[in-house]
Amino acid sequence: MSAPVSTSPDRAARQRPRGRPDEVARLHAFSDGVFAFAATLLVVNLRIPDSYDDLLTALGKVPALALAFAAVVSLWAVHRGFFSRYPLADTWSVALNAVLLFVVLIYVYPLKLLVEVTSARVLGAQVGTVDAMAATDVERV
Repeated sequence: MSAPVSTSPDRAARQRPRGRPDEVARLHAFSDGVFAFAATLLVVNLRIPDSYDDLLTALGKVPALALAFAAVVSLWAVHRGFFSRYPLADTWSVALNAVLLFVVLIYVYPLKLLVEVTSARVLGAQVGTVDAMAATDVERV
């Protein structure tokens, strides 16, 4: 007598991918590349410090940058988990995936702004200068 075969929906979805396996692998690779590009965009405008004070200023951005990077990585992990569980490569899945990847790329710009504002406020409070705090205040209407 053979062992009973599980027919859970998760296992069935993993066994029967929609689309050819190479299409699913290409979709995964493209998606991973877009997430990697989004993470790269977070640090594109970082420059090499010229002095010790510039180095301290750059290091002050690390915690906010780490949080922004964690946000991108968490989106990637959820995306990877979904497509690992449901390896879809049909037209609707590819289209919705493209929309999600576009949103992730757009999502990077508010994250960069958040890094700049947060680090300027923290560094301004640490150094005691009012200029850094005033530079980040948004004019209220």
